[in-house]
Amino acid sequence: MAAYLVVETLSNEQLKLWQSVIIDAVSPVMEARDMCRGLSNKHHSRLVVIECVLESELHKKRIESRIRNMNGIPEVTWDDVENRRKEYLEWKEKILVLNTSDNWVNNVNTVLEYIKALEKEQI
Repeated sequence: MAAYLVVETLSNEQLKLWQSVIIDAVSPVMEARDMCRGLSNKHHSRLVVIECVLESELHKKRIESRIRNMNGIPEVTWDDVENRRKEYLEWKEKILVLNTSDNWVNNVNTVLEYIKALEKEQI
């Protein structure tokens, strides 16, 4: 949760300035999600949840070939991913699910259309 506390602090400062924030995190547990909800409520901002998914075989291949070289932080293993999946909760909010193996331009357009649709719902 330490990383989420850093994210919360930085996001809070951005939101105070009326800036948009993108939190790129797994957020599998309620505490992490409550942090996002709390920021959204505190700053009267819209929480948009986009869940990125990938077919397991390709995901495993990407994890096993990734080298991040982050000093003092071990590489993520496939076992780490599988263990995280076990604790992953469903979102209460409406979410957009994107397949990250799809064309990135199409995914960006899908996200923009989704956000526009959410804006229309708020009117």
